[in-house]
Amino acid sequence: MRNHKWPSVLIALLACGLIAGCGGEDDPATSGEPTGANSSSDEFLDACYAEIEGTPDEEEVGKPACQLAADSLDSCTEQAEALPEDAGREEAVKACDVAADKAIAGVSGG
Repeated sequence: MRNHKWPSVLIALLACGLIAGCGGEDDPATSGEPTGANSSSDEFLDACYAEIEGTPDEEEVGKPACQLAADSLDSCTEQAEALPEDAGREEAVKACDVAADKAIAGVSGG
């Protein structure tokens, strides 16, 4: 029998990683324009909900974990954008965008 708690646990760990990892060093291989907090978090939330759909813990554990991770993506970008320009704002925003892209890829299997 397949254990359906793992997706929920993995999503919760992802949320913790986003909270802890935001504002870290920029990935040198990444370039481009920021995607924006709301579009990234909404895209992540949609992918996350699709991944946990039908699991036994979907309502109780999965959806709150997905929302926590999406809120973390928003918070990361908001905090990065609040930095002064000379304090590495652009790099912090890019780091949040990279985290959002990796989170979306992680839950959507891509």
